Amino acid sequence: MGLEWSVGALLRFELQAGGGLHLASRRRGRWADWIRLDLQGGVQHESNGKSGADSRSLNLAYLRTTITFGRVGRFQVSVSPKAFVYLGELSDNPDLADYRGYAELRAVLGWSDNVQLAAIGRVGTTSTGAACNWT
Repeated sequence: MGLEWSVGALLRFELQAGGGLHLASRRRGRWADWIRLDLQGGVQHESNGKSGADSRSLNLAYLRTTITFGRVGRFQVSVSPKAFVYLGELSDNPDLADYRGYAELRAVLGWSDNVQLAAIGRVGTTSTGAACNWT
C-alpha cells in the first residue's frame, strides 16, 4: 500500500472570445466554454508505506500546465506536461532520477464527469515508462 499526497496552488486561465488568456471567472464567452489552461505548482510526497530497510519515499517540487479542449460534461481532451525536481536525499533510491527522469506527460480522453482513458509517460536517462488507466 503506497501513499501519495501533494500541496500546491492552481491557477485557471480561459481563452476569451475577444482573444487572449485571462484568469478564469464566472463570465463565460464562446471560447471559454471549450478551451482551458491550468497552471499548477507544488510539493508532492510519495511513499510505499513501509518502514525500515523496505521504506522507499521521495519528495518533489513540481510545475504542471494542463490544456483542456472540450466543454465540461462533454467529451474532452487534456494534455498535461509536468516538470519536477527531487527534494532532499534519494539515499534509499539512488538511481531513481535515472529511471524516472525529471518530467512526465499525461494525456486524458473522455468525459470530465464520467469515463476517461488516461496515459502517463516518463523518460529517464536509462529508462522509459508508460502507464494507462481506464476509469
